[in-house]
Amino acid sequence: QHTCTRVGNTLVMLGGEFYAYSGADFSQISVFDTELLKWREDAPPLGFQRSGHDTADLGDRLVVTCGWENKEVVESVLLVTKDTLAVSEIPVMQDAPDARAQHSAVAVD
Repeated sequence: QHTCTRVGNTLVMLGGEFYAYSGADFSQISVFDTELLKWREDAPPLGFQRSGHDTADLGDRLVVTCGWENKEVVESVLLVTKDTLAVSEIPVMQDAPDARAQHSAVAVD
């Protein structure tokens, strides 16, 4: 229910769920350093509870799409900067696809 994306020598884990279909979604960013083999303790919170979402690597940002937020399917799109892990929400346009969870997304050059 979470995503894990490689960013340089780290793995960035976003959101997730306490246990399957509990509705207890995590609102955290966790970062694992693959060289030091330890979790960073300074990662900021995601700011949004999210599970069942997808994350795509897009240059200097990660794009987090849709998912669950407390048992509700959401259509929001979040941007997470790779260097600071700052999170911002992109306004959803009127012609956006319907909200969804348990989906896939991929960045294509």
